[in-house]
Formats: sequence, C-alpha cells, structure tokens
Amino acid sequence: MLALLIALSTLGCAERVELDLPAAPVRAQDVPFDQAHARWTAVLARHLRDGRLDYETLGRERGELDQYLLDLRAVGREDFAAWSREQRYAFWINAYNAFTVHLVLSRYPVESIRDIGTTLSPVWKKEFVPLGQLYGAGTTDLISLDTIEHRILRPEFEDARVHAAINCASLSCPPLAAEAFRAEALDAQLDASVLGWISDPALNRYDAAERRAEVSALFDWFEEDFVRDAGTVRAWIAQHGPESARWMAEGELDLRHLDYDWSLNDVPRER
Repeated sequence: MLALLIALSTLGCAERVELDLPAAPVRAQDVPFDQAHARWTAVLARHLRDGRLDYETLGRERGELDQYLLDLRAVGREDFAAWSREQRYAFWINAYNAFTVHLVLSRYPVESIRDIGTTLSPVWKKEFVPLGQLYGAGTTDLISLDTIEHRILRPEFEDARVHAAINCASLSCPPLAAEAFRAEALDAQLDASVLGWISDPALNRYDAAERRAEVSALFDWFEEDFVRDAGTVRAWIAQHGPESARWMAEGELDLRHLDYDWSLNDVPRER
C-alpha cells in the first residue's frame, strides 16, 4: 500500500489536502495511457457488491487502486489535449469516482462522506486531486471534486447523463457502474447508468394510476441540466427511463423530490 501523508491547510472556505504519493511514473512514448481504464475496472470487479463498495477490504488491498490513481496522474497535458472528446469525458468520470473512493478510504471508517468536511469547508471543495495540470491553464497543482463536476464535466460536456455516472459515495447517489467508462462504449454506458438509476425504486418511483412521481433530489438540484437536454425534467425522465415512466411526458403530474440519504455506500456490516 502507498504511504499517505495528509497535511491540511485552510484556504478560505476550501481545504487543501496534500497527498504524499510517489512521483507519477514517466510513461514511455510507445506505452500510451490505458484508455480501457482496466485497473479501475479490476477494483470495481473485486470490491463492488450490488452497487455498494466494500471499503474495509479495499482499504487492505488497495494496490490496484493506488496504481490507477498514479496512471491518471501521469497523463501529460499535451497528450490529454490530443484525446477525443469521449476519451476526455470518460477520463474525468473515472477520475471523479476513483478519487472519491480514495478520499473516503483516507478517513475510513466514516458514516458519511460529508463527515470528511465541515459546513465551512465542504468535502467537495477539498483540493486533493493531483490533476491540476489538465485543468484550465494547467498551472494548478490540486483540484477538488467540485472542480471536476461543476467546472469540467458539466460545462465542458453538457450532458445531463453525467449525473448518473459520477458517484458521491452515498446511498441516494446513482450507484457506481460495475466497470470503468470507456470512450468506445461511452454512449451506451451512460444510457445504461441512467436507466439503472431511474429504474431503481429505492431512488425513483412512478405511479401512473395516481400520476405521481417521487424522484431523486438530483433532478431538483441540477434541473437546468435536464431542462437543457430535454426541455423539462419530466421529459428527460420519460426519454431515458423505463416503460413505467414514459407516461410522464404529457398531462398533469404530481412531481416530488425524495430526501437524500448521505449515508456511506458501504457494504452492510454486522453490528
């Protein structure tokens, strides 16, 4: 396991988290970045159980995860700029998910990822992801999950399906996909993640007889994204959802938002 040293310093309302990781390896020109993200898929295959992650076991067996994080960190700015849109999109989704897991492991056990932050310094604004060379002018060292989600993924790719792909390590969050997102399969993978999320009765519920729907709070928080892509939230759900939700496209509708459960998406433990 990589030795981790977490040094905290307050920067306004953000918190900078320095990771004492080995220097990212220099990749030979004839050994390109693995666009299949196979190491991340291996982590998920071994530790994901019915949409929940076995953080306890992963914390003891995190060599594959640590190497994957180093693979991400080793990507150069010029190489990254030459990638296709789909390659960059998949990269940032996988990076968000993998570094979220890494952050949880750095403080595990916790009841909720939000316990890692405070009201004044939310977990999402912690600057700990060492991919600043790929963001903006490339002069930043560390960036936050907030930066990846709200300054890169949402504005650059303008695809509301991303809300089903990134995972905030919480029970009400759309579950982690069972494999890494890959450029050549990205469109189908995003569609599958969306369908799985909005078909899950624990996260979204539809009653055609009563013309009532109880949906994730994400549809409230990020309404503008769904409206941009489909005109209305209800139209987006009808377009991407199961047959049981197709009726939502037209007619009167009682639309409500479910409370968000921020409990950690850990596998159940015997008490």
